[in-house]
Amino acid sequence: MALKKVAKKRVTKKAAVKSSSVKAPAKKRVAKKAAAAAPEPASPVAMVEKELAASQSKLGKACATAVTQCEKEVAKLKAQLEKAQARQTLQKERKAAAAQNLADKPTQAAKTRVVRADEAIKAAGVAVKDIRTAMQEAKSALAAAKQAQKKFAAMEKLLAGFERNWGKAEAKPRKIVRRVRKPAAAAPAVEEPTAS
Repeated sequence: MALKKVAKKRVTKKAAVKSSSVKAPAKKRVAKKAAAAAPEPASPVAMVEKELAASQSKLGKACATAVTQCEKEVAKLKAQLEKAQARQTLQKERKAAAAQNLADKPTQAAKTRVVRADEAIKAAGVAVKDIRTAMQEAKSALAAAKQAQKKFAAMEKLLAGFERNWGKAEAKPRKIVRRVRKPAAAAPAVEEPTAS
């Protein structure tokens, strides 16, 4: 029983402290209005033109991305080719050392080292050949991507020129104002003597 009284006292003290503090009136929460979006074009032609402009933008970005990816691929394959050629050179040096060792001491272990070195050189040669083939394909893909990007840039340039010319043609023609010259002040007429 004593425990229940203590618990009740603590609760009532906290409630009294909370109720005694004066709070400012709460402000009404107002939802922010979304920014007014541009109204959709009413005509289907305008909608298609808008979709076409968006598609052209996507095409430009896709061309740029394709060129970048192809350049990265070529650079990666070039680094791999250099490493493979270095490995192949190292294998050739090892074979030469094994052949020299075999000439000095003709043992079975020396013969095995020469055979293994020869196999390693062949494997390295195949790897170099595969990387070169992949690099040629990547270079041709890069050339195709650059060509597509040039084509897109030329198309954009022509389209921009067409739009500019169309805008000039659609603009209201300027009124031609003809200026009427005021007659000049009459200068005294000077008669020239005639030779008689």
